[in-house]
Amino acid sequence: INFSNKTVALFGCGDQEDYSEYFCDALSVIYKTIKKNKAKIIGEWPTKGYIFDSSKALLNKDYFVGLILDEDRQSDQTTYRKDVWTLYELSWLNLDGLPQIAIARIEFDVTTINIIESKSLKLYINSFNQIKFSKSIHLIEQLKHDLNQCAMGKVCIKLFNLNEVENAGISKFSGICIDNKNISIKSYNYNKLLLKTSSKTQQVVTESLYSDLFKSNCPVTNQPDWASINIIYTGQKINHIALLKYLISFRTHNEFHEECIERIFNDIQNICCPKKLTVYARYNRRGGIDINPWRSNIFFEPSFVRLARQ
Repeated sequence: INFSNKTVALFGCGDQEDYSEYFCDALSVIYKTIKKNKAKIIGEWPTKGYIFDSSKALLNKDYFVGLILDEDRQSDQTTYRKDVWTLYELSWLNLDGLPQIAIARIEFDVTTINIIESKSLKLYINSFNQIKFSKSIHLIEQLKHDLNQCAMGKVCIKLFNLNEVENAGISKFSGICIDNKNISIKSYNYNKLLLKTSSKTQQVVTESLYSDLFKSNCPVTNQPDWASINIIYTGQKINHIALLKYLISFRTHNEFHEECIERIFNDIQNICCPKKLTVYARYNRRGGIDINPWRSNIFFEPSFVRLARQ
């Protein structure tokens, strides 16, 4: 294969304990082959944090030729991601011209390359208002086809009738609400250095914390995006006041929902260093759509609760 004018990033899986003497050697075979065929190779990965005897996948003493994943020994360092959108204004026609309605849940998997802008999605969804489908499954197939092509990754879609949603009721995040603090806020500029752990103890704790005060802004329209954020972690105790100030610092920050949650997850992971971490957000509905992204370094099955402001 001729890789001229092609940009390639490599990744491989290995076990640095049981196969320490030839840790992920096979990746070097791929690297040499595509390099020989004139590929532009990017994505070298630091060796820091890995413990092994030798590997042919080394670019030099500090970097591998690509990302190395060890799910046997370092599964806690793999981030699970999903963005869940709820569509409340979905309608189409049956073959007799009778309007049909449903609420849709769309799940964008970690494999998706693109982020879909919510305003464009609303315009797209409204385009079905006068289109006839013999069965709702045909609508789902069309939605899945179009969104897969746009997001460039795995997209799952499920329709709910109104009774199913009404029976779910209104709920809230479980855990400790950190909002009721007697503190003074003087800056609303994003600042990850506000985060810190408690200096009183090195004891490992498990906590579920949440705040309803989160606000960021759409980078396209500059309109406010309001959300409740749930942070579940195991590690050295995170200072609750510091965490609240950090979340409030997003108040004038412009970034998409998914990017904000990715940033919060990475900031907490890098600064507070918990062993386990999940960040789950449920954003207020805007334009008939709410967006609910989550990031976790453990397997996480979110409860699709509908919060009071949704």
